[in-house]
Amino acid sequence: MTSWIAVTGGVGALVAFAGGPAALSAMHVQLPSWAPPLLVAAAGAITSLVITPVITARMSVTGRRITSREENRDKRADVLLRSMGSTDDLPLVRDVTSRSALGIHPAIPLPVDADPQLYSELPTYVPRDRDADIRTALTRMSGPGGFLLVVGPPAAGKTRSVVTAMQQLLGDWRLYIHSSTANLAEVLETGLDLRRTVVWLDNIHEVLDPSDDASGTQPSGAPDRAHTWLTSDLMRRLILPSNGPVIVIGMTWPEHRDRYTSHSRLSTTGPHADARKIVDMADQIDLSPTFSDAEWRRATQLSASDPRIAEVVQLTHGRDLAAMLANAPDLIRRWRHGGNHYGRAALTAAITARQCGHPEPIPDGVLEALAARDLTGLQRATADANGWFRDALAWACSPIRGDIAPLSPDSTVVGRVEGYSVSDILLNHANNDPELPAPDETAWGIVAAHARSGACAAVCAAARRARRYAAAERAGRRGADVGDGQCHYYLGLTLGDLGRSDEAERHYREAIRLGEPFARNNLANLLAQKGADDEAEAMYRAAISSGWPDAAYNLGVLLTRRGRVQEAEECYRTVAGSGHAAAMNNLALLLVDRGEEQEAEQLYRQAMELGNLGAANNLGRLVSRQGRLEEGRRLYRTAAEAGHIQASNNLAAVLAEDGEHAEAERFYRFAVAAGNAVSMVNLGGLLEVLDRDDEAEALYRQAVAAGSPEAVRYLALLLIRTGRDAEAVATYQLRPDAFGGRGTPPV
Repeated sequence: MTSWIAVTGGVGALVAFAGGPAALSAMHVQLPSWAPPLLVAAAGAITSLVITPVITARMSVTGRRITSREENRDKRADVLLRSMGSTDDLPLVRDVTSRSALGIHPAIPLPVDADPQLYSELPTYVPRDRDADIRTALTRMSGPGGFLLVVGPPAAGKTRSVVTAMQQLLGDWRLYIHSSTANLAEVLETGLDLRRTVVWLDNIHEVLDPSDDASGTQPSGAPDRAHTWLTSDLMRRLILPSNGPVIVIGMTWPEHRDRYTSHSRLSTTGPHADARKIVDMADQIDLSPTFSDAEWRRATQLSASDPRIAEVVQLTHGRDLAAMLANAPDLIRRWRHGGNHYGRAALTAAITARQCGHPEPIPDGVLEALAARDLTGLQRATADANGWFRDALAWACSPIRGDIAPLSPDSTVVGRVEGYSVSDILLNHANNDPELPAPDETAWGIVAAHARSGACAAVCAAARRARRYAAAERAGRRGADVGDGQCHYYLGLTLGDLGRSDEAERHYREAIRLGEPFARNNLANLLAQKGADDEAEAMYRAAISSGWPDAAYNLGVLLTRRGRVQEAEECYRTVAGSGHAAAMNNLALLLVDRGEEQEAEQLYRQAMELGNLGAANNLGRLVSRQGRLEEGRRLYRTAAEAGHIQASNNLAAVLAEDGEHAEAERFYRFAVAAGNAVSMVNLGGLLEVLDRDDEAEALYRQAVAAGSPEAVRYLALLLIRTGRDAEAVATYQLRPDAFGGRGTPPV
């Protein structure tokens, strides 16, 4: 505004100067002869020195703003085109009725002689018991926005239930359907107006956490940063009031939700931590695939008007009506008992490839190699060499009913088949049927050898997760050879697992060079392990700057070891505040050391709530030292029964002291089986008390082999007590430091 005032004032002055002589003449004001030329000259000077630069600068700023607006408009159009197939604004929820666009499974087709008033694409909706919860959640979120996550097995009716409620309650909202070709970060960056928009994330597990677990002795790892990656920060930005209201709706399967929330994964380290944060943001509603009595009664009533529901109600003996409508039994029957053994082999190949981590579409080369392996010798010998696989694919892709098929052609490019996608129902069945074997080493090797280059990182990660290290290395090297940074990263993880740290280090460095900054955390772990602390510290700090919070925790571990406790505390506090359980536990340890036990206890309890068993064990030690013995024992038992080795040892020690020898021995033996040398010595002492010297001696010798100086001393004392002084002296020679480093063992 100020600049335009200046321009206006300048123009006024210019007019005054330039038009002054004529105006004054009209007013009969006499001027000296030199005045008119002077006024005109002054006007020209003002124009060149003041007015023209101001106007030029203002026009330049305006031009840049116009260009910026045009660029943003072009970006928005591009994002809309790639995600929604049109450059127009987002459609209204009520206008999107396509089953396939929303991800609803195809169902039994409508008979040709059925009532024409029935919707041909989908059967009549059978109201579910959880509809009220879904509607309540959407109604509540329509003001401030929010995130709804509906969880259930494939073909349980999740999508249909949510779509029905969404179209009834949010019909005049706009709809953004997530696409693998345009990510949500792009949508926000273009400034697309998302007010009163539903963001649709069917199968949200596909964008949550496609990476695998971290490696190394310290927490590490990194997310896959592909187009589809969804982070907790991005989710927060979506549902912030400034963008909305925005309602994010996602669907997932129980096993994917469990992957992030099960007890064994409650440590807040590794890439799963961020996925867990996203899941924790959601209002979660579970939908059972099995219909309740009330739901089944409603289905029976609707069967009178919809022949598709009538068919399922009459034929099924169970209550999985949604899956039946989606042809699940026929799909499974086609795969397991279909008449074309070549086609069945092709289906098995597709399922195996997915189990081995290959993303869809799965190319012909992978499928053909796996399918040929599953054929018998006779089937191979009698197959048409030029057409058996083509015919097998045709059979596997033929629909069961309507347009649902076990296998479907798939592509990311219009007009070209890049590979095939297998039915989620079949994949889920294969993963959950205990009678079906998991892929063996040969299958993993085939997938690793034939995976398309862009899939090698995913196969490497999955193979490492399954401890199929040969396949992981093969897939990782294939991708690394063509410059895939993620393959270098996952190959580094694999080689680290195999103890080949020098090779792992080289691949981490190459991954960093190729733009995978999260590899810095893993490289820092290796550097710390081999004592290169200065470089490790610098690498951790670089990883922190790249946005990887575990690096702050790992840096805290390094600084603690280096005696820089105050800096370590700052690192732990940085990530403890965001729910990092391991950082809470380590911070509490520092606080206990300096006597701040009240805050330490609070941190231990918070870490326990997040599933950190070490915190339960450490809190047990703290309260036991304070005299709260029963509480300490209870905490030890909680952690020990969940598998914590140190807690098992500590609980056993308490039980032995209380005379509960049998149970003490049980917990000691659990820790011994895990290789805990302290428990070997402690159990040996208990067995000596119980006059079981031979067993005690065997445990002491096992602990000596594990490097325990305490075991040397106890073994020597046992040998002396049992009259074997010469053996005791020989034992002493193994570790003189066990007796203070001088003299002879006490007799």
